[in-house]
Amino acid sequence: MPKRIIAVLTIVAALGAAFFVPAQAQVPRCGERASIVTMLNSTHGEVPVTRALMGPVVIETLAGPLGSWTALRVHADGSACIIAFGEAFRVLEPAPASNDLPSS
Repeated sequence: MPKRIIAVLTIVAALGAAFFVPAQAQVPRCGERASIVTMLNSTHGEVPVTRALMGPVVIETLAGPLGSWTALRVHADGSACIIAFGEAFRVLEPAPASNDLPSS
């Protein structure tokens, strides 16, 4: 369950960030997934940390040790596009179950 929450929050953050970047930065950078992942690992130390299915594509998030992150849209043919990127990536503790929340 916590992994699912983390994945959902990461995807929501990535998709939200994609709407708040300048128009010129919204042009996706595309290529073979393996090449993009290798490049992100060698330049930023980023590795895959989340994957989620969104219709026919997979949304994958990579994160690095210094907080950089990149969201990829990955297609079944092995191609991928960078759809968002940023900094200050961190894994959040899961929220308590609703019955554990303090009453107001």
